[in-house]
Amino acid sequence: MFYFILLNYSFMLLLAIEFTAANIKVAAKLEVILSWS
Repeated sequence: MFYFILLNYSFMLLLAIEFTAANIKVAAKLEVILSWS
């Protein structure tokens, strides 16, 4: 049971990291677009 909770937690953490990385990429692209216009 404890192992399952740990696995779930690490999966959620991985998703959060992926989501944050995607947001950073989008923000960087927007910044580039805004600086060009």
